[in-house]
Amino acid sequence: MNESNFAFAHAEYFWLLYGLPILLLLFIVAYSNKKRKLRKLSDARFVSVLLPDMSNTKPIVSFVLLSVALVMLVFAAARPQFGLKLQEVTQKGVEVVVLFDVSNSMRAEDVKPNRIERAKMQTQKLIDKLDNDKISVVVFAGDAYTLLPLTTDIASAKMMVHTIKTDFIGKQGTSVGTAIQRAIRSFTDNPLIGKVIVLISDGEDHEEEAIVQAKRANEMGIIIHTVGMGYPEGAPIPYKDAYGRKSFMQDKSGRVVTTRLNENLLQEIAKIGNGIYARADFNPAIDEITAMKKNEFETKKYSEFDEKYQYFIAFALLFLILESLLLDKKNKYAQKFSLFK
Repeated sequence: MNESNFAFAHAEYFWLLYGLPILLLLFIVAYSNKKRKLRKLSDARFVSVLLPDMSNTKPIVSFVLLSVALVMLVFAAARPQFGLKLQEVTQKGVEVVVLFDVSNSMRAEDVKPNRIERAKMQTQKLIDKLDNDKISVVVFAGDAYTLLPLTTDIASAKMMVHTIKTDFIGKQGTSVGTAIQRAIRSFTDNPLIGKVIVLISDGEDHEEEAIVQAKRANEMGIIIHTVGMGYPEGAPIPYKDAYGRKSFMQDKSGRVVTTRLNENLLQEIAKIGNGIYARADFNPAIDEITAMKKNEFETKKYSEFDEKYQYFIAFALLFLILESLLLDKKNKYAQKFSLFK
């Protein structure tokens, strides 16, 4: 448990403490009036004779005890919270690893507004449909990196997806095989939980490693859905030059580079992975994921602070009990002791 945090859930109740000076002023006025009335009844020298058992300190002690009890109750109402409570919550769901292509070719504008922005919007849509599922996000180009480990924190997943850009990975290319390999390592070892890979790419990978890793995932019971971004006809890859003007990438010969959607590869991967393929559309994958059997899994998450208001209520009750035990008369046993004798 993390005990490094302290907070009050309703700190606004501390405004009530500003009433203490008013109560003190009212007490002083009432106490002074009482003294003045006693002096009117008789000379001050005879008050102790007429009322020998009257306690002069009881009102003061009573006010102090009641004031402390009030302060304790205000603190209790403010709900002091110390530390974070780590709870184990049993949930039902599947584990989904989203493989997000961030190669330069994802800047092509054959789908609007462009491939990568369309993929981000579709991924957000997928995340919104997840219910108690664990999700991980892996970005890849010439290499692959885990952007978000498996989590049930949907808000964090959406935030991470929103930040994705094509310059996340310096090594360019489209290494789908490396991405699938990292996705396999991202899943938990629980064999009872359904595991799904959603591959988002234009499929411009000319290596056989993608097929090898897809077969390996299939042997482990992992389903692979693929979403193709772009069109087979292709489109140029835009970029901004040093002056901020829009231009298009060119090869060494000075010709504009055209990036084309490789549907054959993505369809083959989906077939090997017992999944489905769709072009720029997550709906088929979403339907398949939500239809999967929901298995139970445990997840640890920080939820609410540990409440400590009970201690303040206990102290408040203690001071109220002490106040109720006070007598208006002097205590005959206490009178036997005097510090000034």
